Amino acid sequence: VLKHLTAIHLSIRPRQETGPEQPCEVVSKILKVDPLFEAFGNAVTVYNNNSSRFGKFTSLYYEKEDVAFGDEIESVYAVAGSTFETYLLEKARVISHGQNERSYHIFYQLLCAPEEFKTSVWDGLKDTTQESFSYLGSTDIDNIDDRCDAQCWEDVRSTLEFVGFEGERMISLMKV
Repeated sequence: VLKHLTAIHLSIRPRQETGPEQPCEVVSKILKVDPLFEAFGNAVTVYNNNSSRFGKFTSLYYEKEDVAFGDEIESVYAVAGSTFETYLLEKARVISHGQNERSYHIFYQLLCAPEEFKTSVWDGLKDTTQESFSYLGSTDIDNIDDRCDAQCWEDVRSTLEFVGFEGERMISLMKV
């Protein structure tokens, strides 16, 4: 749905003479945040490798622009921003999960981050794996949809940087 609504944004904006339009920064951010929602809100269950354990309400905000098309002026609406409200539906998954299941993806992905980053979050993460934490437990599951946790961590890291969580802000977020 978000891709459709932001595509409408691109189709109604006037064409630039410099070539094909690129999505504006707001639209790019809206479309790129999915890895964050998956990492922080999805888990592996016996039914689904990427099962959403939260609810998400998304609001898109549009601003009206009067644009000249030849001799006529038309009003078009461009995406101006968005907000997301999340509702954690399964808090128990943070501390327990069934056999052949996992907790939220972000925990496993963070453990696959480079050692230097892990220790900047907390010294206790040095040389740790999921077996180091009883809440995460031991599981043979180490990839989601044919992507290993280290690859998914890289997606999360780059997306966080793209939306403005870099350096100390990213470290503070991971400490929570």
